[in-house]
Amino acid sequence: GGPQAERSRLLADAVQRQMLAISPRTPDRGVKTARFFVIRRATMPATLVEMGFLTGVLDASRLRDPDYRRRMALALAAGILNYLRAAP
Repeated sequence: GGPQAERSRLLADAVQRQMLAISPRTPDRGVKTARFFVIRRATMPATLVEMGFLTGVLDASRLRDPDYRRRMALALAAGILNYLRAAP
């Protein structure tokens, strides 16, 4: 809990919105909350982003496409910028 968790949630929501906007056929799996080991001790807002799953046929195909990876990277950057613009 606490303000850091709330800021992390806002960041995750901003990134999720952008990623879905770039790839509208992607199912919205929502934003999950947990104490993920890789970001547990972050001292700033943090989120773990999964661009897809290599075990999924559609995801694996998309992830092989350099244009898709570029668009997802731009969506990630746009989500971060949107979060920073809205942050108090």
